[in-house]
Amino acid sequence: MSIKGKLAQYGIVLNGDGDLSMRGNLSARNMVKPKGSVWYVDASVTASGHGKTWGKAFKTITEAVAVASNYDTIAVAAGDYDEGAVINITQEGLRIIGSGSQTRQVSLWYTSSASHHIVTINAHNVEISGMAFYQTKNNKDCIRVSTTASYFKAWIHDCWLSGAGTGEYGVHTGTTYDSPDIMVEDCQFKDFATACIYANTTRGIFRNNILLVAASTIGIEHVPNSGDRPDQMYIGNKILGANSSDTGIKITNTPSALTYMILENLIAGCNTTITSKATNDAACILNYTGDASGGALINPSAD
Repeated sequence: MSIKGKLAQYGIVLNGDGDLSMRGNLSARNMVKPKGSVWYVDASVTASGHGKTWGKAFKTITEAVAVASNYDTIAVAAGDYDEGAVINITQEGLRIIGSGSQTRQVSLWYTSSASHHIVTINAHNVEISGMAFYQTKNNKDCIRVSTTASYFKAWIHDCWLSGAGTGEYGVHTGTTYDSPDIMVEDCQFKDFATACIYANTTRGIFRNNILLVAASTIGIEHVPNSGDRPDQMYIGNKILGANSSDTGIKITNTPSALTYMILENLIAGCNTTITSKATNDAACILNYTGDASGGALINPSAD
């Protein structure tokens, strides 16, 4: 029997482009093939193909999002992606995975001409990882969540986000709708003109991020615009300010005590570490401010 025939016995086939594909579920102990189809995007291809293999990849993320269904995966190769218009994700469970998830290569997603958010998330269970975002337009964000209704469980991780305009945010959960159970982790933020993260969400978790805060701006802005938006957690973030009227973590409006937790964050170089509304000892504990001696515990009763 040929090698091709032996592979077929195990459900592994060669398609017309010479790429391997798997029929059915892949089982190896507890490993299962992800639900949905995989679409491939590579800015270096001469022209867009059918998007089902790297050899016939789409040239733009826009094309892949247009054909993707619920729980599909879009794999994005290293390259520059200037899509020209906002990409609105409406497919539940869609995953957009850039090359930065596995390597230090960059899948750079940006906007150079029209003024728009780079991507909006209007679906449940959306995951974005391994992408680099660069927003140059005023009053627009890299990632805006829940612009048309309340959507659950957005997961943004292992991304690089930076700005070069005014009125920008890196990740913005919106001012009208809730984004329950959003998780933003292991990302790096740099030079946003308003705040790196704007959190108006219930049960949001923002952890292990690196935030480089520009002068007169904010690292994380906790904004419960409707009720308390309870059960927020800001854990283990590293926040470095410009020592120029900047704030590490800012609590606006008047959330009730014990509706959020600020835990084990390191804040250095910010004029204000944590604003005066973070006064509950059980909600704001074990945060540190950097100094020449290696760091000092922020006194919750004084912040």
